[in-house]
Amino acid sequence: MTFSRNNKANSSQRDASNDLGGPLPLQETSALGTEVTPVIEPGSRARAISGLWIPPLILIAVALIGLLVKNMDFARTEIHVSIWLSQHQLPGISHLAFAIAVVFSSTVATVIAVVTAIGIGVIYTIRRALSFLWLTVISWGGAAVIKPIVLRPRPQADLLYDPISPKTGVLSYPSGHTAFATALFLAIVFTLVSRKHRKLGLALAGVGILLVAASRVYVGAHFMTDVAAGATSAAASCWFALTLLTRRLRPHTERHRALPASNLDNQT
Repeated sequence: MTFSRNNKANSSQRDASNDLGGPLPLQETSALGTEVTPVIEPGSRARAISGLWIPPLILIAVALIGLLVKNMDFARTEIHVSIWLSQHQLPGISHLAFAIAVVFSSTVATVIAVVTAIGIGVIYTIRRALSFLWLTVISWGGAAVIKPIVLRPRPQADLLYDPISPKTGVLSYPSGHTAFATALFLAIVFTLVSRKHRKLGLALAGVGILLVAASRVYVGAHFMTDVAAGATSAAASCWFALTLLTRRLRPHTERHRALPASNLDNQT
C-alpha cells in the first residue's frame, strides 16, 4: 500500500516537472518524509530574473530598429535581394515556398496550434497542452504587437519579376509567418523534448525557422529584416513566457514534494 502511495506522489511530481521537458529544481526529503530542504540550482534565480526583463528590452529594440529601417528607406537596398530571387526561381522551391505561405498563414496557423494542443492533451496531459498553447500564443504575440507600431510597407510587387505570393499593406515588419514558425517550433521543443535532447531539438527548430524565413523573402512577401525581426521577437517572447511558466509550475511541483507520508496517506 505504501509502495502504491509513493508511486502516486512520484507520478504527480513527474507530471509537473516534465511539462517543460525536464525537471524543475529538486528538493531533498528526510527518511521520515517530514523535513523538506530546497536544493537551489546555481544561477537559477539570476536566470529567472533575466528572463523577465531582458525579453521586453529585446522587443523594444526590435521595434526601434523597425522604425529606423522604415524611416531610412532601407527597402531600396533590400529590394535587390527580392528582385534577384524572383529572377532565379526553381519550380520545386517555388512550390515549397508557396506551401509554407499557406500553412503558416494566420488562419491555418491558428488551426495547427489548436489541433497540436489537443493532440498533446490526449497523448500526454492537459497541463502540457496548456503549456504548449501558452508558449505559442505569447511567442507569436510579440511580433503581433510590433507590427502596428512600425507599419512598414511590404515589398513592391511591381518591381519583382514574378512574385509567388505578393502582399500589399503596411504590416511587413516583423514577418508573422516567421514569428509563428518560431513560436510553434520552440513551443514543441520546450513542451515535448526532454532536456537530454534539447540541443538537438533546438537545432532542428532553427533549421525549420530558417526555411520559413527564407521562403517569405523568396515569394516576395517580406524583406530580410522583416523575417529576422519575426524570429527575434518570437524567440524573446518565448523566453519571457517560458520564464513565467516555470515560475508558475515550480510551486506546484514543490508542493507535491513537500507532502509528508502522513498527508499522502490521507489523500489516498
